[in-house]
Amino acid sequence: MRFLRTLWLVVLLLSVFNAGQAVAVSSLRASNVDISRDDLIYILSKRMGSDRTIAALALDDLSPSQRRSFLTYVGDVVILSEAARLKGLAFNEDVLRQTRWDTVNTLAKAYVDRLALGWDTHTPALLRFYESNTQKYLAPKRVRALVRLCADRDEAILYRGREKGLKPRWYSFEDTPVPLQKAFFQELRMGDIPPVILPDGSVLVVRVLEYQGQQVLPFEFVQDRVRDALQASYLAHELSRLREKITVKFK
Repeated sequence: MRFLRTLWLVVLLLSVFNAGQAVAVSSLRASNVDISRDDLIYILSKRMGSDRTIAALALDDLSPSQRRSFLTYVGDVVILSEAARLKGLAFNEDVLRQTRWDTVNTLAKAYVDRLALGWDTHTPALLRFYESNTQKYLAPKRVRALVRLCADRDEAILYRGREKGLKPRWYSFEDTPVPLQKAFFQELRMGDIPPVILPDGSVLVVRVLEYQGQQVLPFEFVQDRVRDALQASYLAHELSRLREKITVKFK
C-alpha cells in the first residue's frame, strides 16, 4: 500500500487531460516485475478521484510523450521498490509494521464499502431515523447577532470587531439568510465567527451575542447529518456483531 501511495505521487507529475492523439497504454514490465494495464488504471483513478472507467479513458487519451513519461516514472518507482526489496528492506521492522497497518486499514475500508451497498439510506429510512433521534438535531430557537454586509474581503477586514452603527437583532431559523443558517443553528459559536462569503463576493461580518430557546431543526436542513448518523448506526451494529466473533488482544 505504501508502494501504491508512492505511485500516486508519481502521477502528480503528469498532465493527463491535455488534448492529444489517443494512444493505447499496454502493460509495463520492469525486470521480473509486471505492472498490468489494470494496475495503471487503478493508479490513475486514485489520483483523479474518479472511477476506473473514466481513468481508463484518460489513460488511452495520453499523448505519445505523456505515455512515455507515465511509463518511465512508474517504472522507475517499481525499480526503486525492487532495489529496496533486494537490499532486504522489505524485512525492516518499521516497513513491515507500516505495510501491515496499511493492509489492515485498506481491508477495513473495503469491508465497510461492501457493507454500505446494502444499507438503506433512502429518504423514508432517513426520515424514520430523524424522527426517532430528534434530540440529535436540536438548535436554538432564536439567535441574537450583529451582522454587517461588506462589499468585499478588504472591507470585511476593516470593519471586523467594530460595532459602531450596528444594532443587534434576533434571527429565527426561518428569517435567517441561508448562508448564515449553518453558522447560527449548527455550529453554535459565540462571539465573532469566520466571515461568510456570499456568491456575489460580498462578505458578512458576524458577531453572535446570545442564543435563546430550543427547537428541532428541519429534516431538509440536517439531511446530510442524518445520513451520516444512520450509516454510523449501521456500522456500530455490525461491529457489535463482529465483536462476538473476533477478539482483539492488546499486549
